[in-house]
Amino acid sequence: MADRKGKQGDQGPSALTVAVIAVVIFILYRALTAEPPAVPEKLTGDITHVHDPALVKDGDTWYLFSTGWGIPIRRSSDLAHWDSVGSVFPHGLPGWVRKQVPALPSGELSGWAPDVSKGRDGRWHLYWSIGVFGSTKAVIGHASNASLDPSASDYKWVDEGPVVTSGGRGDNSAGSMAIDPDAVVDEKGDPWLAWGSFGHGIMLRRLDPKTGSFLVGSHTFNLARRDPFFLGIEGADLVRKDGWWYLFVSFGFCCRGTSSQYSVHVGRSRAISGPYVDEAGAPMLRNGGTTVVGSYANVVGPGHSSVVKNGNSWVLANHFYDRNDHGTSTLMLRPLAWGPDGWPISPDAGFDSDRVDAADVEGRWHIVGYPEDAPARPPDDVTVDLRKNHSVAPSGTWTVDRGIVHITNVKTRHGPRNWWFVLDPDKHMAFGRDNRTAAVRALHG
Repeated sequence: MADRKGKQGDQGPSALTVAVIAVVIFILYRALTAEPPAVPEKLTGDITHVHDPALVKDGDTWYLFSTGWGIPIRRSSDLAHWDSVGSVFPHGLPGWVRKQVPALPSGELSGWAPDVSKGRDGRWHLYWSIGVFGSTKAVIGHASNASLDPSASDYKWVDEGPVVTSGGRGDNSAGSMAIDPDAVVDEKGDPWLAWGSFGHGIMLRRLDPKTGSFLVGSHTFNLARRDPFFLGIEGADLVRKDGWWYLFVSFGFCCRGTSSQYSVHVGRSRAISGPYVDEAGAPMLRNGGTTVVGSYANVVGPGHSSVVKNGNSWVLANHFYDRNDHGTSTLMLRPLAWGPDGWPISPDAGFDSDRVDAADVEGRWHIVGYPEDAPARPPDDVTVDLRKNHSVAPSGTWTVDRGIVHITNVKTRHGPRNWWFVLDPDKHMAFGRDNRTAAVRALHG
C-alpha cells in the first residue's frame, strides 16, 4: 500500500491543475506587463481654477504649471491626484514687468501660460507671459531652476529677464501678441521659442542655448494665423513624431466661462519652421487646422493644450470650463492617439479600443461633432443605424478593417459624410474623424 501511494505521488499534478496554474500565470503576466492607461479616468485634488496648463515629468513625478498668482505649481505621482506645491514667484512678479508693460493694471500679479522644459545645460527653463486684455501689450519672461522638486537643496527659481515684448517700446514680437510661449528643441538639438496670439498668429524663432533669449540675427517664422486677424488662435504646442512636427493650437476665445469658444486644432510639417498644413492640405497660415477636441456635454471651451509622451502613450492636458460648476476652469487630461491617417485624435479618459468585431458595431449610433468658431464647419449631429448586412440607414455602408470602423456615403443635411472610428465596446463610445478632417464622437444605443 505504501509503494502504491508512493507511485501515485510521483505522477505529479493533474492536467486540470496544470491548466489552472497556466491560466493564473498568464493573468498575472498580463497584469504585470500590460501598458498602463495613458491617463486616469478621474482626477482628484487641486484641479480647479487651472488655466493654460503645462504638463511635464521629472523622473517619476509629474508637475503642472498654470496661469495664476505667481504661476502656481501642482504635483502628482500618478497623474490622478494633484497637490499644490507653491508657485514660481511667491513674492510677486519680477520688477521689470511694469517697465515692459506699463499699461498693466496695478493689482495684476498673475503670470500667464507658462511652459517648462529641460535645457541642454541640465536646468529647467520656464517661459511665461503677461499682458493687457483687449490689446497687444504683453511680454514673455524667462526663469530657470536646477530642480523642480521644492524639497531639493538646489531648488530656486532664477529670473532671467524678458525675451519678447509686443505693443510697446522694444517690440520684437514680429506683429503678434507676446503671450503663450512654447520652448522646444529640434532634431539637431537647437532650441526654439513659439509664441503668439491675435494679429499675425503663431510665431517661431531660434533661441540662444547659452542665454535662453533670442539668437542674435535669427529669423522669425510665421507658422499659423486666422483670417480675418481678429479670430482667435493661440496656445501653440510643438511636438515631433515619426519625422513630422505637429503644431497644436487653440482656435476661438477663452476666458468667458460657459460662453468660451476654445477648440484644439493641429497641423504638421516636415520642418519645424513650416509650412504647416492640416489633414486636408489647408495651410495653417490660411485658417487650416484639423480638429482634435472641442466642447461637449459639460465640457466647454477645452483648450491651451500641452502634449506629453508617457511611455508608449501620449497625454493631452488642457483646461475646460465646467458647465456643471458655474464655468470654473478645470484641469482635463485626455489620451492622445494617432489614427490610421497618421493624425491625432483625443478620446475621453478611460477609453479602450483593444477588441472590436462586427457585433460590437451593429446598431444605432448618434454621431456628433465639436462646435468651432468662425469660419465654422457645421458640426455633425446625425443618427445612423448600422445593419448586420453592412448597410447604413438612412444611406451608406460600413466595414471594420483592423479594428477601425469605416462608414461611407451617408447623406446628411450638411452634405455627404464618410467617417472612421476607433471604438470602445464596453463604454459604447467611438471617436474618429469625418471627411472634412473634423473630429467626431459617437454614442451607441
